[in-house]
Amino acid sequence: WPYVEDAARIALATLDRGRAGKKYLAAGGPDDVLSLAGFCNLGCAAAGVAHRVRDVPLAELTSDIGPMRAMAEASYPTPLIDPKRTNDELGITLMPVRAGVEKTVAWLREQHRI
Repeated sequence: WPYVEDAARIALATLDRGRAGKKYLAAGGPDDVLSLAGFCNLGCAAAGVAHRVRDVPLAELTSDIGPMRAMAEASYPTPLIDPKRTNDELGITLMPVRAGVEKTVAWLREQHRI
């Protein structure tokens, strides 16, 4: 869940300082790994909205979710992401996801979108 300015900074830093053939993560650290429900709930909290959503366990799904089922059933490494090499090589520290969500909500308020 990278903040948009961080994603742009990484893209530009990759052009300036990146090494050919290397991949760079535009993602926060291991503490920023959230499910979609977790991310939505951060937004609700930042906006002062009481509503919360929850992750639905695969066993509770009654509808066909197509190819997403394979993704949901897969196992992933822990931590899922580690931006250390990106941060070290490009000299960038990313904003924590909570701070990015709070900035986004503030901007949405300024734009009268919420």
